[in-house]
Formats: sequence, structure tokens, C-alpha cells
Amino acid sequence: MMRGGMVKPSAAEVAAALSNPNTTLGTMNFQFDYIEYDDDIPGAGNPDAQRMVFQPSLPYPLSETTKFFVRPAIPVIFRQDVPGPTGFSSEGVDLGDIGFDASFGKTLPGGLILIGGIAGTLPTATEDSLGLDQWLLGPEAGFALMRPWGVAILKAAHGAPERSPGTAGR
Repeated sequence: MMRGGMVKPSAAEVAAALSNPNTTLGTMNFQFDYIEYDDDIPGAGNPDAQRMVFQPSLPYPLSETTKFFVRPAIPVIFRQDVPGPTGFSSEGVDLGDIGFDASFGKTLPGGLILIGGIAGTLPTATEDSLGLDQWLLGPEAGFALMRPWGVAILKAAHGAPERSPGTAGR
């Protein structure tokens, strides 16, 4: 269908573009996690945790085959008992460390995509126990292969060790 000289893409075309790691389509992603612990933690009222990670993907086309994109990951912790000087507490909504990557993606003939850039973590946690309290920055590289059946991706990034449900650094 034509509207103002532009062709409206089909749902299948939009889905294919969103599965491409080097797409020009931006996204606003919300990931909700509920973490249930099997064991009782002495002194913790309810050790279960709920969080949301907001991760927009913001691409900028440099050419038809090359994109620059930025993806911050902003964790919002709704409930997580954290250890403190007087025991465990959960004082409402908190923020974890913000993780991010800024990378270039290049699509080559045959469906091969090369990705390279930086990944990092900013010490933005509102509670010390929800973050690393340090700045992290390192390289990231990836390869993707687009096929009619889907996408295969291999990505490596230097970043923070896995620590807590509030830590967004990867």
C-alpha cells in the first residue's frame, strides 16, 4: 500500500528486519524477571526478587550495509532483599548499574554480519549491594549469519562478572 510515496512493509518483512542484528529499526525492549530462591536466607523476609531491564536499541545508518548502534541496559529493581548493616531489607524501587554497548555492524554478501565496538558498565546502582561500584569498559566483537531459518550469532564482550539480579553489566 502506498502512503505519501512510501511502501508499507508487511509484518513478515518487519519481523525479518527485527531479527537482523544489523537492522536500521530501533526497538524499545522491556525484560521482566521474577527470581525465586529455593532456600531460606537467614534474616531475609522474602528472598524473591523482581526486576525490569529497559534496553532500547538505537541504530544509526552510516551506509546501506554499515550501522552504528548504541544499546544501554537500565535495570530497575522493584523488590530484592539486600544485605545491610542491620540485616536484609528492600526499600522500594532501586536502580542497578547501567550496562551499554556502542558498536559498528557491517553486513557482507552471503548474510555474514561483522560487529565490533565497546561494552561497559556505569556505576549507577542506588544501593551498593546492587552494583559493582566501578566503571568498566572493554572491547566486544561478534559474528552473525543470516539465513532463511533465522540468525546464528557468536558474540564476545569484556565486561563485568555476573553478580546479582541488579547488575546489568555483561
